[in-house]
Amino acid sequence: MKIIQIRVASLLIILSVYAAPILFSQNFSNGFNFVLPTTDSTTQKFLPNFPAKVIGEADRVSVTGDKFTVGNNPIRFWGVNIVAAAAFPDKTKAPIIAARMRKMGINLVRFHHLENNWTGDNGCIFIYANGTRQLNPTTLDRLDFFIGELKKNNIYVDMNLNVSRVFQTSDGVQGADSLPDFAKGVTLFDPYLEKLQLEYAQQLLGHINPYTNEPLATDPVLAMVEMNNENSLYGFWKADRLCTFAQGGTILFRQNQLLDSLFQNYLTQKYVTQAALNTAWQPAGLTTANPELLMNPDFETGTFNLPWEMETHAPSAAAVSISSSIFRSGKYAAQLDVTAYSGTDWHLQFKQTNFNFRKDTLYKVSFWVKAKSNTNFICGFMNNNAPYTWYYGKNFQATTDWKLYTFSIAIPENDSTMRLTIQPQGTTTFWFDDFSVKKNVPTGLNTGENLVNKNVQRILWSNKFDNSPNRVADMSAFYIGLQKNHIDLIRNYLRNTLNVRAGITGTNDLTGQEDVKAEDNADYIDDHAYWDHPQFPGVPFDASNWFDNNTSMLQSPNMDAVTNIFSGLAVSNKPLTISEYNHPAPNRFRTEMPATLLAYAALHGADALMFFEYNGVFDWETDVVNGFFDLYRDNSIIALFPSCALAFRQGLIKEDVNPIRLNFSEKDIYNLAFKEQYSWKSYSQHDRRWSLLRSIKTDSYSAAATTTSAPVFSAPADNIYKTVTNETVLDNIKGIITTGAPNFASATGFLQNSTNIVAGNMTVVQSNQFASVIWASLNTQPLTTSKLSLLTVSTKQQNTGTVWNGTTTVNNNWGTAPTQIQPAIVKLKLNIQADSIKIYPLSNIGKEDTSIKIIPTTAGSFDITLNQSKDKTLWYGVETFGNGNSATGIIPPAQNMPTLNKSYPNPVYDGSINLDYTVRENGVINIAIYDMSGKLIKSIFSGWQPVGQYALKVDIINISTGKYSIILNEENSGYQYSSFNTAYLPLIIIH
Repeated sequence: MKIIQIRVASLLIILSVYAAPILFSQNFSNGFNFVLPTTDSTTQKFLPNFPAKVIGEADRVSVTGDKFTVGNNPIRFWGVNIVAAAAFPDKTKAPIIAARMRKMGINLVRFHHLENNWTGDNGCIFIYANGTRQLNPTTLDRLDFFIGELKKNNIYVDMNLNVSRVFQTSDGVQGADSLPDFAKGVTLFDPYLEKLQLEYAQQLLGHINPYTNEPLATDPVLAMVEMNNENSLYGFWKADRLCTFAQGGTILFRQNQLLDSLFQNYLTQKYVTQAALNTAWQPAGLTTANPELLMNPDFETGTFNLPWEMETHAPSAAAVSISSSIFRSGKYAAQLDVTAYSGTDWHLQFKQTNFNFRKDTLYKVSFWVKAKSNTNFICGFMNNNAPYTWYYGKNFQATTDWKLYTFSIAIPENDSTMRLTIQPQGTTTFWFDDFSVKKNVPTGLNTGENLVNKNVQRILWSNKFDNSPNRVADMSAFYIGLQKNHIDLIRNYLRNTLNVRAGITGTNDLTGQEDVKAEDNADYIDDHAYWDHPQFPGVPFDASNWFDNNTSMLQSPNMDAVTNIFSGLAVSNKPLTISEYNHPAPNRFRTEMPATLLAYAALHGADALMFFEYNGVFDWETDVVNGFFDLYRDNSIIALFPSCALAFRQGLIKEDVNPIRLNFSEKDIYNLAFKEQYSWKSYSQHDRRWSLLRSIKTDSYSAAATTTSAPVFSAPADNIYKTVTNETVLDNIKGIITTGAPNFASATGFLQNSTNIVAGNMTVVQSNQFASVIWASLNTQPLTTSKLSLLTVSTKQQNTGTVWNGTTTVNNNWGTAPTQIQPAIVKLKLNIQADSIKIYPLSNIGKEDTSIKIIPTTAGSFDITLNQSKDKTLWYGVETFGNGNSATGIIPPAQNMPTLNKSYPNPVYDGSINLDYTVRENGVINIAIYDMSGKLIKSIFSGWQPVGQYALKVDIINISTGKYSIILNEENSGYQYSSFNTAYLPLIIIH
C-alpha cells in the first residue's frame, strides 16, 4: 500500500521552471510518443465502455420533433467523416477500423467524397474512364463490407449523395468539362443533372448489400442522408457565380438561359401585369442633400494626414505618400508602396476613419486606381472600434492603367465610426485618386425591361444596392424557391421511390436563414464550421503554399466557429446536426476543439457532431499527422474522444430547455438580401455572442411578423460568458473554458496563465501548458462518489522533425513518425467522497499498471499531480476506496501520530542515511522514499510493529541526485474504519 503527500511549494517551482522555455516556442523538445493503436478495440476498466451490437430493426433511427430517436428515446451521435479512399478499406482492415472507432465512442460515420478520384479508381465509387453513371463494382463491394462491419459495431451511417462528382461528357452532360467546382449551383436546377442525381441515389442506396442482405435505403444502419454538400443556389448568387463565364460567373450559356427563363416565369406568375411589376419595384427617391462623406477624397490638399491613415502589422510593410507626378486628375494622388505582404489582408490597411453611415441607407462608392503591376486588393467598410464589425468588402484588381471602380453598400445599423479600408494583397506600388462616398439612388426597372418581352434581367449580388429593395427581394425569393424545389424533388424520390426511412436534409454550410427557409420540408438542419481553416495565397490546397493564423478560438472576441453554427439557424421542430467541424492541424491550440464543441452543442441541443475528418486515405497505420484534417492519427484529439463522446451521447451536460425563440415573416426573409453584406458567411440581425449564453432557435419562417425584440438584440456582457445552465463558463480574455456537470468536468485553454481554475468538482490548481483536462465518471454516479473515473490531459502533438516557417506554416515540412506529445505537469484538486483514491497512469490501450495511492488533503478533497514527462500518458484512471466517513485524511489525535524523528545526514553525500522514528500505536508500518511527483523510489520497511522507538540504516547508493520525501504510514484498526496515520520528512540526496 503506497501513500504519497506532495509538497506544494516544491511543485510550484518545478512548474514555473518547466513552463518557461516552451511557452512561446512552436517546436518542442522532450516530447513523448503516445500512439493510440488503430488495431485496438479492447475493453478496459478505466475507459468508457461502448459495447458492440448489431443494429437491428428495433434500433432504427427516426425523427421525432426536434430529436433523433430510437424507439421512444432520444439518441445523440458522436461522429466522424470517412472521406474518399478511406471509405473503401481493404476487407482485412474494415473490421478493425470499425471496432477501434467504436472503442473511441464514435457511433456515426459520415461517408463523404465517395465520387472523387483523387487517389484513382481504387478509391472512388466510379471508374472515371467509364463516366459517372455506373458504380465501380470493386469499391462498392468494399464499401458494402465496411458498412456491414459498422453495423456490427453499433455505428450508424450518414450517407452523402452529391459531393464532388465530376460530370463527364460521356454521361450525356453537354459542356461537362466547363463546369467548375463539381458543377455546384447548377446541380440544383439543371433538369438533366437532377436526373443523374436521382439515378446515383438509386444505385447507391437501392442496391442489395450482400453483407447485410438489404439495400442501404431501408437498412436501420442508415440514420441520415444528405442530398448536397455545401451547395447553395442562394450562396452562389451571393458569390456572383450565377451568370456566364463572360460575365464573370461559372455557369454555361444554356444554364444561364434556363435561369433567365425560370425567372421570367416567376415574375409572370407573381405579378401578371407590367403595371403591377412597375409599382412593386418603384424605388424611393433621394429627398435630401447628398454631400461627400470623405475628407480630402482627391488628396488635393497635397498632404497625407488624418482622417487618412496607413495601418501596418508586421511582417507586412507599406508606406503612403502624396504623388505629384502620377495622378488621375488635379495635381495629386495617394501613392501606396507595399514592400512586404504577409498573406493576411488586415495586416495592411490604407484607410479613412470616423465618418457616418445610417442604417439601411444606400451609399455609392467610387475611386480610381492604378498600380505598377497587376495586383489584387480589397475595398471594404467596417466599424473602426471593437468588435470591428466587417460590413462589406469586395475584391478588385489594380492594373497598370487608371481604372474606375464603383459599388454600393447598405449596412444594418447606425455607425458613426465607419472605416473605409483598402487592403493590398501583394507587393507593388498603387496610386489612388478621386474617392467618393455618397448616398445612392437605386433603380427599379431598367429602360426596356418588361414582362411581355420576357427580358427582365436577373441582377448580380454585387449590384443589388443599385436596385430597389423589392427587386432585390424578388431575386432572393426566386433563388430560395428554386433551391426548395430541388430539395423537395430529391426528398420525394428518396422517401417515396427508394423508401428511405432515415432523416433527409438538403445541404449544409448554410449561408443564412435563407438556406434554412429552402429546407422547409427537410427532416433536419445541418451545418458546418471550422476554426482557423488553412488559407492558400496561390493555388487552392497547394501543399507548400499555405498558412493559418495559429490562434486559439477561446481568445477570439466572436468565437466564430461556435457562434456561426449556433446563431439561430436551428429550427425548433427539427434536429440539428454539425456534419463538419475541425480546428485543423497544425494549429497549436486544436485540443480546445472537443470539449468546446461538446459544451455548446449540448447547450444548444444539437443531435449529432461529426468531426472532419477521421481519415481520407488508404493508410490506416502510420503514426504521423501530415495533413490539415485527419484526426485518427492525432492522438492528442482522439484521446479526448472517449470522455467527450460519453458526455455527449449520455447527455451529461444540460441543454437550455428554454431557448431564445425567433420568428421570421417570409417577406423579411427575402428582404435579408438587402441587409447582408458578406458573399458567403451567414448573416444574423442579432448579436451572435448570445449563443455562448443561451440556446437560440427559430420557430417559424412564415410568421405574421419577424422578431425584433429579444435579448439577442442587445450586446451580452463581454469577456466572461456563463451559460444559462450554470455549467459552462468561457473567459474570453484569459482564453479558458470550463464545464462542470455532476458526471463530467473539463478545463481547456491557457491554463498555464491562471491558478485555481474551477470546473465543477475539479479545480486546476496549476498547469504549465495550454491543455485540455477532462474528468469523466465511468458509471451513472456523479464524480464525487463514482468508484471509477477517467482523467485525460492533452496538450499539443507534433511529428518528429517538423520544421516551422515562422509561426503560421510548416509548408510541406510536416516531419515524420513517430508523433510526439508535449508533456504537461498539472496539479488538480478533485472533490471526491472517499477514504483514499488510486491514480493509474494508463497505457495507450487504456490498461492500468502501477498506481499511486492518495489520501484526502481535507475531507472530500484530494490533491494530485499528473506529470506527463514521467508518466508518458494522456489517460489516468481514478479508483476510489471507502466513502469518506472514516478518519482517513483527518489528522488523528497527536498521541497516536507516528513520528519520523530525523534522517541524517541530510543532505546525504555518501551511500546511506540513518532514520529514527516512533510508533505510538500498534499497527502495520510502511516506510518508503518517493520523488517529488509521488513516484515510489525505494521501499525501506513494511511490516507490523508495536509501540516503540526505532532506528534504521538505509542504503541509497542507487538513488539519483535530487529532492525526495521519506513517507511513514501506519495502518491500524483503532477506529470504526481502517485509518492511515502518516508522517514525512524532506530528503536531499547529492552524489
